[in-house]
Amino acid sequence: MRQGQVAINPLGQVTKVETRGKEVRLRRALSDKEIDLLIRSSGKRGLPYFVAAYTGLRRGELKALVWGDLHLDGPEAFVVARASTTKNKQKGMLPLLPELADALRAYRKEAGAKEGKVFRNGLPRVSTLKQDLAACGIPFANELGERVDFHALRHTFCTSMHRSGVSQRAAQEMMRHSDSRLTAKTYTDARLLPLSAEMRKVPAPSLGASLNFGKARLTASKPVQSDAREDCTETPDSESEGLELAGVGQPCPSWRNGGEGGIRTHGTLSGTPDFESGTIDHSATSPVRNGET
Repeated sequence: MRQGQVAINPLGQVTKVETRGKEVRLRRALSDKEIDLLIRSSGKRGLPYFVAAYTGLRRGELKALVWGDLHLDGPEAFVVARASTTKNKQKGMLPLLPELADALRAYRKEAGAKEGKVFRNGLPRVSTLKQDLAACGIPFANELGERVDFHALRHTFCTSMHRSGVSQRAAQEMMRHSDSRLTAKTYTDARLLPLSAEMRKVPAPSLGASLNFGKARLTASKPVQSDAREDCTETPDSESEGLELAGVGQPCPSWRNGGEGGIRTHGTLSGTPDFESGTIDHSATSPVRNGET
């Protein structure tokens, strides 16, 4: 079409395939307690888990990581994800937690390396990760079939940021997503979000401590006159109309023009509810007829 060789795009009406609920490989994020246990209990393999779960770097990006990508000696440590190694072919700069920077510095000193690949012996395979998870008492797959493979550590990173209150835009940037929906939905395990704690931030209504809803009875009142005058200078169009609207034997002033007399509509609460005594004071607005209000 751009070259003018066809007039109609034959693929223009093709819609996207619905994939929700049909995912082949389901993943779940680890909780803070689970990832801490996995890192501390896996020996030397704990460092790759640490880096993956707190930078969001993919397996291929970690495998290609060299010491030149790590900037550990400045005031703010960070890692560079080179464009040649990233999925979107764009360069990314990711800040490092101080604890992770300390662990990487100690590992660099122990290895005595200043160049070359950071993880020269490679990364843990799926079978090895399964063993490390089993040693921590963490199931590799739950009853829903959701797995904890190496890429699940990227899900863990995203979920952890949201649990910690990191803004959506900052999380998207550190995840290096072009679409915020990937950050908010695909890579965030909503089951681990502190929804109850967030709900407690919502201010409650100021109802007082002496409420007793069991005694209060708020029922719809019949229409009443706002001005209980005995003399009426105007009459409705018919006697039946006046009885129907007023609910009393005598029509109310100003039926037609909605003047001062007027009526109160059904369902409008007249008076002020008293939650302590369970009564409603209608005396201010309701006329007395035949000893009843």
